[in-house]
Amino acid sequence: MKRRAFLGAAAAGALAGTVSGRAFGQRQIVMKLGTSTLQDSQHQWMIDFAKLVEAKSEKRIKVEVYPASQLGATPRLIEQTQMGTIQGCVAPPEFFGGINKAFSVLSAPARFADLEHTARTLSDPKLNDYMLKVGEKKGLKGLGLFISGPSAFCTRSPWRKPEDFKGAKVRVLAAKLQQDQISALGATPIPMPPSEILPALQQGTLDAVMSCIPVMEGLGYMDGAKYFIESNHGIIASVAAISQEWFEELPQDLQQIVQAAGKEATQSVKQFSIDDVADAKAQWVKKGGELVRLSDAERQRFFDVLLPIGPKAAAEDRELKTAYDLFTQAIERNR
Repeated sequence: MKRRAFLGAAAAGALAGTVSGRAFGQRQIVMKLGTSTLQDSQHQWMIDFAKLVEAKSEKRIKVEVYPASQLGATPRLIEQTQMGTIQGCVAPPEFFGGINKAFSVLSAPARFADLEHTARTLSDPKLNDYMLKVGEKKGLKGLGLFISGPSAFCTRSPWRKPEDFKGAKVRVLAAKLQQDQISALGATPIPMPPSEILPALQQGTLDAVMSCIPVMEGLGYMDGAKYFIESNHGIIASVAAISQEWFEELPQDLQQIVQAAGKEATQSVKQFSIDDVADAKAQWVKKGGELVRLSDAERQRFFDVLLPIGPKAAAEDRELKTAYDLFTQAIERNR
C-alpha cells in the first residue's frame, strides 16, 4: 500500500548525520523537521518537502525527517521550533492554540461535502494566508496547511449515537473547541500525547479517541479501541511551520526555495491525504478493527449536538471570531 511504501527511504534519510550550525557560508545547512505521527499526511509532507528543498537547493540544505515523536511530543516540537533548536514541525493547528487562539478554529465542527471540498477549503487563499501568518509574531512561519482526515472517533464499544458517549473518557487535542465537543456529548475530554494513547485505551483509562483514521490507524489504536465511528463531523488539519528566526538568517535565494518547496509539498500531499483516508480504513479492517458506518440520520444527530459549538465560541472571543468567520466563509465559498 502507498502509505507503507515511503517509509524505507524516509527512515534512511531521517537519521543521517550532518553538521548543524548557523554559520551558513559554504557549509551544508541542516534542517530538522519533526512530527508526532507516522505513515500519514504529516509524515508524507515532510518527505516531499525534504526532496524538493534538497533538489532545488542542490543539497545546500539537508533536510532530516523525524516522525513518530523522535524529537519529542508535539508541544516540545513547537517549542523547539520557536527556539530554533529544530527548524520545523508539522502538527494539528490545535497544538498551536497557545501561540494564537485563531489556530484552534479548524477544530470547530463543520459539514463538508467530501474530502475534495475539505481540501479546497484549506487551500482557500484568504484562509490560507491568514492561518500561515498568524504565528509569525511568536517565531513560527507557516509553510503549509492541509488535510489529515475527517474528524471521527475510535471507541472500545460500537457506539452509534451521541448518548452512547455519556460518562466516557475521550482523548482530544488540547484545544477548547475540541474539549467543548466532548463535553457536549456528555463525556470527559482528556488531552493526551499520542505516545500515551494506545496504552490508555488498552488499560481502560480511555474509552475513545477523537481524531482521524490515518492517525488512528498509523499509531495502531485498533489494538485498544477496535470500532471506528464515521461521524465526519469536522476536520483534522495539519500545519507545517518553521522557525521564523532560522528562516530570516537564510540567504534570500534559499528563503525563496524553502517557501516554494512548502507550497509545492502542500499541493503534492493533497491527493495523498485523500487516498490515505481510504487506505487507512482498509488497513483498520485488515488489522482486526471494525468500521461503524452511520446513516445520514445518525450522523445528523451528531451535527445537531456539535454544530452550535463553533458559533458559540466565536461569539465569546473576538480573536476566535475573525478566524472562525474566515473558516466558515471558506467552507461556503468552496462548496
